Amino acid sequence: MSDQPPPGAGAVPEDSGAIPADPDGEGLSYDAFISYSTASDAVLAPELRLALHRLARPWYRRRALRVFCAPADLAADPQLWVKLEDALTKSRYLILLASPDAAASVWVAREVAWWREHRSPQTLLMAITGGTVLWREEDGDFDWNVTSAVPAQLAGYFTETPLWADLRGIPANEPRTMNRDDEARFQDGVATLGAAVHGRPKSDLVGEDIRQHRRALRTAWSAAAVLLVLALVAGGLGLIARQQTGVARAQQTRAEHEAAVALSRYLATRAEGQARANPQLSMLLSAAAWRTEPTEEARAALLAKAGQWRSIRAFLSDPDGTKINDMEVSPDGEMLATARSDGRVVLWDPTGRTRLRTLETGVKTSHALAFTADSRRLAVGGADGALSVWDVRDGRRVATLGVDGYRSAVFSLAVSGNFLLAAGDDEGRIVVWDLENRRPFALIKGHRGTVTGLAFNAKADMLASASADGTVKLWQPGETAVQSKATATLAVPGQSGRFTPVAFSPDGRFVAAGTYGDTIGGAVVWDVRTRRVVHRLNGHYTPVHALAFLGHSGGLLATGGADNRVLLWDLADEDIVDRYEAHTGPVTAIAPSKDSRTLYTAAWDGNVILWDPLGAPVSTPGGAARAVAIDPDGKKLISGGSEGVLSVVSLTDPEDTEELRVPGGAAITRIVTSRERDQVAIATRDEVWLNDPAESTATRLPKAPARVAGLAFSPDGRSLAAGGANGVVLWDTTTRKATSVGSGRVLYDSVAFSPDGRILAAGAGDLDIWLWDTATGKLIGKLSGHFNTASGLAFSPHGDILASAGLDGRIILWDVKTRKAAHVLTGHPIGAGRVLFTSDGRTLVSSDVNGNIILWDVNRGLQLALLPMPGDQVLDITLTPAGDRVLAAYMNGRVLAWTTDVSTALTQVCEIVGRDLTAPEARRFLPNGVSRTPCP
Repeated sequence: MSDQPPPGAGAVPEDSGAIPADPDGEGLSYDAFISYSTASDAVLAPELRLALHRLARPWYRRRALRVFCAPADLAADPQLWVKLEDALTKSRYLILLASPDAAASVWVAREVAWWREHRSPQTLLMAITGGTVLWREEDGDFDWNVTSAVPAQLAGYFTETPLWADLRGIPANEPRTMNRDDEARFQDGVATLGAAVHGRPKSDLVGEDIRQHRRALRTAWSAAAVLLVLALVAGGLGLIARQQTGVARAQQTRAEHEAAVALSRYLATRAEGQARANPQLSMLLSAAAWRTEPTEEARAALLAKAGQWRSIRAFLSDPDGTKINDMEVSPDGEMLATARSDGRVVLWDPTGRTRLRTLETGVKTSHALAFTADSRRLAVGGADGALSVWDVRDGRRVATLGVDGYRSAVFSLAVSGNFLLAAGDDEGRIVVWDLENRRPFALIKGHRGTVTGLAFNAKADMLASASADGTVKLWQPGETAVQSKATATLAVPGQSGRFTPVAFSPDGRFVAAGTYGDTIGGAVVWDVRTRRVVHRLNGHYTPVHALAFLGHSGGLLATGGADNRVLLWDLADEDIVDRYEAHTGPVTAIAPSKDSRTLYTAAWDGNVILWDPLGAPVSTPGGAARAVAIDPDGKKLISGGSEGVLSVVSLTDPEDTEELRVPGGAAITRIVTSRERDQVAIATRDEVWLNDPAESTATRLPKAPARVAGLAFSPDGRSLAAGGANGVVLWDTTTRKATSVGSGRVLYDSVAFSPDGRILAAGAGDLDIWLWDTATGKLIGKLSGHFNTASGLAFSPHGDILASAGLDGRIILWDVKTRKAAHVLTGHPIGAGRVLFTSDGRTLVSSDVNGNIILWDVNRGLQLALLPMPGDQVLDITLTPAGDRVLAAYMNGRVLAWTTDVSTALTQVCEIVGRDLTAPEARRFLPNGVSRTPCP
């Protein structure tokens, strides 16, 4: 609804949008009601209504949908709300044109409040025409600190991510000013909203619209044929017929292109919608979107998916999707086995990602697995006391182990060497079997609940057992035939659980178990010798069902929980160093490869995922990775950390590395390079060092500002600027002479030179950005617009734009000539830190303290892609010389590479998923005739 009063009574033409006085003599119903503000959407609202009328409209109907949209110039009426409420009552859907003006509108607020009271959230659709909208999945609501386009009356209304179309940037209050790209975006938004109102998949609706359009084209072709006949009769109309034919063909080509654009945008949207529910499908849909038509939405989706699951190497998926209760990797690493809830055991080649064979165990449910040391035999435990041994080379059952009258379900297994097998059951007993003679070796009784986990130490002289009774017990099997007294009993903190796992560290010094208490899950680690707790790890929201040590020293521990997450812990600091979130069911098993370079996880979602632990860091300079830069020759990455170590890594050969230490070992805060003079400058808290290429030494520059935060070379490399707590210092890199500018201000957090070297910009603690003439040292201007310090600055390659990243979360693109803001980019919730332009100046890269990297379209001021790393902080970013990767330094000590090249992203997601869309997936998301093979 507009901000002006709605219509008065009287006869109003139906297409005017006013509320008719029931001219048909019966209750008139509307498919949708458009609520909008005339201050911003007086033209766009009726355009949207008309487009909804026309979308997929059969030739014999006046309109496809009946949509109410009040004109913007209606006069006041004492009965206005009565009539407006009547229209709302007769409408199935409410379409809100969301903008800051709509959020502030009294009439929009009344309409939205009425809808909230009388209708379900699924019937409220939105078209975003201005402002910002940020939905937080974890809160189930909008982020009201950022969202400016949605009325406050909708707080807490939606139960899931609402459906909206993004129409921002499309001229909304000027008639008929849309260019071709805007028109395509508008039509895609219409299709998004229309699909919901029609209750049909968007692809079907777009297809129907194309069919109707093609029917019109066939009519045009018929007309062309008639014209041709007339031309033969009249002898002078052939040219007209050819022109008509050309027009028809052009219209058909345009219709097909617009349909491809709409389908691409639809698939990109659905890729984002499936990200949490089905990561594999999400990646496939992003690939399909790009292959259908390379739209900006498809590019954003593909880059985001490639970045979001950068740590995944592959999925091993069973088409039937049954739950995985356990998983084991053979000691030689050549086979992986999964125990399925339907009793089957599936064997995989993890390297080739191929399914080798299926063992039909004959039991109702398989609970546990264990390989012998020679990787030739596999023990399988399940319901009804079933315990069998299989030769994995040919799939034969070689032994069935059992004791008369013993029918308890086997829930856990552990093997020592090739001959000892321990099996724990649901009555608290552990039977140790001699596999050579196929007879019981020992019976261990001591638990009062199901034995949920078993593990032998490396020397095979100790067995650890975890139980639902809340204890972990240490045993020395073989001391006696029957044991009931453990060597040690360790109490597991928190609540006892049905799936408590247990594991020894590789050296046998520590034993770990999963924990849960007060809605927090994690792990506890004991010193085996002292029996004392040495680590308590809490980070899951649910009980931990699986865990495993990584590395020869066991310094890393991976935990998997019923919250579907896997966390990787650095035990020395008790910190989470990585999070793996792609499973859609509780994680039930974790196993590292022999060299710990691959982490295997399995879950009830039926998938095994192969992860690259720590996300394949490009560099780990030691401590927090604070600064990154490309060396002057463009071939190596230089990174510095909080421990004063410089790591130099080849961009093409990760094995080509070297480490240097800053004199004094102070924490490194910034690194910058100059290709023109082959120089590297390094800043620590209170010092700046500049290398001498001829001597291969570094010199400490005089008069450096305190708390150095900003550092930049001039384009010719002849000057170096540093910003800090007591001003900006400018050095001549040849003479090392220092000149101070801008002294007396609180803190200069960032500095940047214009491409021609004539302007030096610095972001100050007084919230302004100051500009100096580098030739005279005179202040020539300031830019005001941030609500907090500008911590990052960058000039565009042509020097016409200055980008600033503020700790207020905003990115501002300044017109250098007019000193005015051209665009204010609002995608970072808080703490935007660094900004970079690509070499062509068309794309801007920014980062923030929440671990996000965002790619922006500079000309349109629109977000292109979000590359998130939740739970970490980006401290610095740089671009490879080709601009195909963003290299980001994180607080947790890693430098990671994010691809900005769509072709690379497409290859990456296709290699991860390793399959096509299934037939049901294709029927759900693709129109008839579209290939379900999105990967090349």
